[in-house]
Amino acid sequence: MTEKLLTKASVLNYLRARGIIGESAAEARLLGGGVSNVVIAVTQGEKRLVLKQALPKLRVETEWLAPVERVITEGKAIDVASRILGTGAVLRDSDDSRFTITMDRADDGWGDWKSILFAHTVQAKTAAEVGRQIALIHGNTRGGEDLDSDFFRTEPFELLRLAPYYLATAAAAPAQAQRILYLAEELRTRRECLVHGDLSPKNILVGTSPDQVWLIDWEVAHYGDPSFDLAFVITHLTMKSIHFPQDRSALDASGDAFTATYEAVKTGPPPEWDRVIAHVGCLLMARVLGKSPAEYLDARGRAAVLEVGRTLVQSSSNNLTDLRTLRDRFIK
Repeated sequence: MTEKLLTKASVLNYLRARGIIGESAAEARLLGGGVSNVVIAVTQGEKRLVLKQALPKLRVETEWLAPVERVITEGKAIDVASRILGTGAVLRDSDDSRFTITMDRADDGWGDWKSILFAHTVQAKTAAEVGRQIALIHGNTRGGEDLDSDFFRTEPFELLRLAPYYLATAAAAPAQAQRILYLAEELRTRRECLVHGDLSPKNILVGTSPDQVWLIDWEVAHYGDPSFDLAFVITHLTMKSIHFPQDRSALDASGDAFTATYEAVKTGPPPEWDRVIAHVGCLLMARVLGKSPAEYLDARGRAAVLEVGRTLVQSSSNNLTDLRTLRDRFIK
């Protein structure tokens, strides 16, 4: 597929040939974060687009392969989300011969939530809006009757999430391996609603107002277990509360806003918080022992994250208060 990869030099002609942009002058620039995709921003007049093309081999040190068809499923997820939410990127094109999707790009002035949190700007309104949007996605896709069949194939989720996070961590932590593998198997087999699968703050764009939010990077979206999305957000807020003790209260308030809004909006059965918290434990351990460790944690942070994770995996905790009490116990 290498010869078919698009570049800044070739993307404009490609988009013109597909009728996505016209013949007038246009600009293209590579965007960062292209570990698993070629990502190119294109501007033509008022038209602001971003093109993604899936890479068969991720740009990491160890060999990490993933099916390129995942980007086509991502485009379908973007389409579902934009119709449910009435906001976010709109899918403009999907090409299953070159494994590309083209969608709207956010306005200048928007930034990813990770960068905003690292700048110590912590707004509970952002977390609440993430909770609202993912609750609507989960609630409106429960049952899966109207979902494309691609969402029922979970290979990208298994290769990009279960294997590097759960299976790798189980191999590195024999004492917790049985429980981690059990939770991983639940994620494989539970089928309840459309799951984003990668709700990292870097995949959440925030506008000029803290409650302007776009959910992006749906490449592991699948029909599965909503507990994973909840656990992913809580895991990231927990890690950052350990890394940035000065922001701990604000980050905890964001966690409360996220969960409270999700519960207020969600249709269907309430979240199984004991399972969510157990998955938080797995994911915390994974960000130290797994294939994708959190790059910003120092030695102190890694030790605290690992100990909190180990305890949560084996516990029956069902609320954030217990998680935070445990966190504070391990922070020296």
